[in-house]
Amino acid sequence: MMHKIFTFAGTMAAVFMLSSCASPEIKSGEEPLVIRILPQGEWSITKVYLNDQYVDTAGAGADQRVFKVAPGRYKIRLVTENHETCEDAVTIVGGMGGRNYFEFHPKQLSK
Repeated sequence: MMHKIFTFAGTMAAVFMLSSCASPEIKSGEEPLVIRILPQGEWSITKVYLNDQYVDTAGAGADQRVFKVAPGRYKIRLVTENHETCEDAVTIVGGMGGRNYFEFHPKQLSK
């Protein structure tokens, strides 16, 4: 009996630890999350991540990406070749329309 209690407690502890390490879910919704990527210098593509999940690729001439999400907190990470990685946490507020706009200017790495 005691063995079963310890096994159950151990299982629950493992589940709790794994769930606390997981990235927050990207919740779809109606609020626009507008990301504009304007790296310094020459660039070809930027990979866009929300809450550590790859969601899109932006390119020169197509540097604005729009996502429809639920209000909440999101971590944005932009990875551009030969540029510094940009990361920021943003809060999407309901009813803001296009004002949930975030602009990033990744710095070019020294050659």
